[in-house]
Amino acid sequence: GSKSTQSIAAIENMSRVLKQMIKSPYVAQQYVKDYYNNYTAVSSWLYDMKNMPLALDEIQIVPYGKEIDNKNCAAAIKNGFALLTEERRATGIFSGLDITFNSTIANLKKYASFGVLSGRKMNSDTDWVIDKIRVKTPSKKTFIRTLSGGNQQKVLLGRWLLTTPEILLLDEPTRGIDVGAKFEIYQLIIDLAASGKGIIVVSSEMSELLGICDKILIMSGGRVAAIEETKNLTQEKIMEYAAKYI
Repeated sequence: GSKSTQSIAAIENMSRVLKQMIKSPYVAQQYVKDYYNNYTAVSSWLYDMKNMPLALDEIQIVPYGKEIDNKNCAAAIKNGFALLTEERRATGIFSGLDITFNSTIANLKKYASFGVLSGRKMNSDTDWVIDKIRVKTPSKKTFIRTLSGGNQQKVLLGRWLLTTPEILLLDEPTRGIDVGAKFEIYQLIIDLAASGKGIIVVSSEMSELLGICDKILIMSGGRVAAIEETKNLTQEKIMEYAAKYI
């Protein structure tokens, strides 16, 4: 469907995490912390959803009963949030660098001691990503741009799993990847949800939403048209809701 009628699905605590997606404007930025306590933006996305008719004061982020406020992306990561961007090649991967770099870039603090990175720890975590998420690659030193789209996406998921997130925002997680890789990504999402992680999936593929989600929030013309249990929905019903405010 069009961007204005894009369906947003949540497996857990969906409405509670929308606050960070509907601020006007809200710039979500991934930051890499360097060793001088500064932050360098490595990728960003602008969400300008100022016309969405939701009362911000009525929406809270309350994981595990404790309200938090993600004032910026550094705070969001610290609070256990992770974002898998829609545009994998443009704002996700570092195409000219290897899998080790792409796997560990969001977690550099873990590997640093007195300003020096531990290659042993970085290689160990990269091996975990490759083995755990079944990344098909000749070596962890392989440039990520040479991998298939599905394997690039797996590396990005692994990157964020290394930060031990509690809530993952997955924006079009299977766009541009083959059917086999899609199935593997779906299984990863289901396993993460089963382990207690909160997952929000943004997708324009109705079959994807119906297959992996417990609840679906449907947008129409920039407005919330419905929030329904997946078991109560069909593709026809989703289309009906998606056209509600057009």
